[in-house]
Amino acid sequence: MLKRRIRTLAVTGVAGVTIVAAGLLTLSTTSAPAASPAQGVLHVVHRGLVKDCVEIELGNTGLQIWDNGVGRPVTLEPGPASCWNLVNLTYVFFGGKRYTGYQYQDLRGDCLWDYAGTITTAAGRCQAGKNYQTFFGINYYHSGHNGPGWTFTDAYWGPTWYMAYDYDAHAGEDVTMVPSDYTDSHLWNFP
Repeated sequence: MLKRRIRTLAVTGVAGVTIVAAGLLTLSTTSAPAASPAQGVLHVVHRGLVKDCVEIELGNTGLQIWDNGVGRPVTLEPGPASCWNLVNLTYVFFGGKRYTGYQYQDLRGDCLWDYAGTITTAAGRCQAGKNYQTFFGINYYHSGHNGPGWTFTDAYWGPTWYMAYDYDAHAGEDVTMVPSDYTDSHLWNFP
């Protein structure tokens, strides 16, 4: 008889926990307000190849991003420079606004990424959902210094920083991220 009573208590205890857990789940799902995605949230829309062989050019300068190998900063060189495949179409949300972003993979299969403010190439394929590997255009300008083109950033920094280059663009220097109020060249042909 004692065994049966223990079983009954154990089942009742589990059932009671299940009911309490279900009640808490109901309370948490119904009481949470519906809100737009938080700043910096990434939503991968399409994994894999989106478009092949894009050359990334600084405005109308004829200078394009050159891949110097894994772990080394990319530089601007006279076109044609490196060819980049667009992968992992992503929506990026900052300040309640939705942007369309992509990741850029070279023909060796290595990924363009922001390494502490310096644009480099990471070994291996781009990883969907990584904010330092996801880039997006902020605004398009029909004219401007080295324009036309896009102000461009990554999902790590967001619209307060731009991918940029020296104001007087010339071949051989690193491409970096700078605060958006700097006067460096920052209009790109990114899709």
